[in-house]
Amino acid sequence: MTIKASMILRSKGPYHPTVKTMSARYPRIIHAEHLRHRAFSFSVSSSRAISVESMISDVEADPFIPLIWRSAKKGMVAGVELHGADLIAVRDSYMRSLENALREARVMASHNAAKEVVNRILEPYGHVNMIMTGTDWANFYALRRH
Repeated sequence: MTIKASMILRSKGPYHPTVKTMSARYPRIIHAEHLRHRAFSFSVSSSRAISVESMISDVEADPFIPLIWRSAKKGMVAGVELHGADLIAVRDSYMRSLENALREARVMASHNAAKEVVNRILEPYGHVNMIMTGTDWANFYALRRH
């Protein structure tokens, strides 16, 4: 799993706030949370625009696989880390679902299914690439510093 970000451009006029533009790559599974920040302009890769072959290659080379497997808990935060048989069962099930998604994407592509349909089944395991620009980064950074 890849998460990376880099500054592309930083500019400041004499009477204006600093404008920062960043490039980022992160798992699609957290993309919706990222979009909650309305202080930025975004340009994000679309699974409707990416060829099936490219999407399959990207998921195979760099699949999103959770680093920590947590238990279910009421609310918006997961519970304690899974261990033992539960951890093995959940992790193995996830890996089988990844393998199944890749296999079924190939089957669908071989029958000439549209990439916007085929790529959807790969999204839980894929990443997005984004360019974002904004002037007010303080809250965004504060929410990510634990």
